[in-house]
Amino acid sequence: MANENWKPLTSSELSDWRALYKDFPSKAYYKQIGQDALPNSMPKSLKQKIDNCVVMASGTPEGDVVMVCNLCRVDQKDSAVDQQPFAIVFDSHGHAESGVYLDHGNWPERTSSPQSDFWRHVDESGIGNYFYPSLPDGSQSGTLESLPETSHRAAFNEMVSRMQRKNLIDPKGTESR
Repeated sequence: MANENWKPLTSSELSDWRALYKDFPSKAYYKQIGQDALPNSMPKSLKQKIDNCVVMASGTPEGDVVMVCNLCRVDQKDSAVDQQPFAIVFDSHGHAESGVYLDHGNWPERTSSPQSDFWRHVDESGIGNYFYPSLPDGSQSGTLESLPETSHRAAFNEMVSRMQRKNLIDPKGTESR
């Protein structure tokens, strides 16, 4: 069962998260980032389990920006890699009061079970360099429209739906969903 974990944001935390979309190209987009680019305000215990994630952002008709940071979290205990998205809606001035983590989502391919070679690499190096869901061949970023119907896209759509149900964004949605 999916659990929403809402997190009020201090001005410092808001600045950290806002930095992830500062280069928002006014078109819905995605980009892969590493652990080192994640906000320092992210809980340290969670950040240590993340190697890569995909940041996806899209504008709304009202001028707001919906950003979803789909974290690929290594769960050694369950020998799995789980996706744990964090979403935030920035108003047209770049402000937001809170963001939300989604634990235990239920979209296809949210959890993967890597082969033993991966776990050997994790044991030797910590988290490792593993990026579970595929992006278009050789891409690190692109328009959201060009992102295939992967688990990343499903995570983005799930978070947008949750933001709509909370009336944080208009039910008309975002561009290029």
